[in-house]
Amino acid sequence: QSGERADLVVSVHPLCQALPLKILNSLDTNGASRKEGRTTPFVTVVTDLGGAHPTWFNAGVDKCFVPSTVLREAAMRRGVKDEQIVQYGLPIRRGFWRFGADYSQSPTVENEAEEMKGVHHKPTIRDQLGLLDIPTVLIVGGGDGMGGIVSQAKAVGEKLQALASKRGDKDGPV
Repeated sequence: QSGERADLVVSVHPLCQALPLKILNSLDTNGASRKEGRTTPFVTVVTDLGGAHPTWFNAGVDKCFVPSTVLREAAMRRGVKDEQIVQYGLPIRRGFWRFGADYSQSPTVENEAEEMKGVHHKPTIRDQLGLLDIPTVLIVGGGDGMGGIVSQAKAVGEKLQALASKRGDKDGPV
């Protein structure tokens, strides 16, 4: 054992709150308590967007990063105080920031503003993806599964086809 300790513990999984907090309490108090005495900062980063398992939220954390108002409210219902909650959106890796951007080099503070241009500009994104004049739907499922994703995608496709037929598009949606 090296004797080195963590500067910070970050949890990104709903089952990694209660037990790690107890372990940190024990480590930080040299085994005197599993309930209090923790000095190592502990934060949770909730990676679910709209719904989250209750185990994501533990009042013992220093900070709980949530992506939405819905999950801020869920955290508060589970006893996490408002001052512990940081509503920040979903953490995503840099490669998703801008379609087609070159992220082969290490980022710098100086070029971050340039990289962010057009990130949230829907017409620019649709143009880059070739989706200017067609209805677009994104269907995703998370770690908990979504169930019936294939049938849902088919139903959406059929609805889009029916709407295209009503408009008189001979080719329908792409």
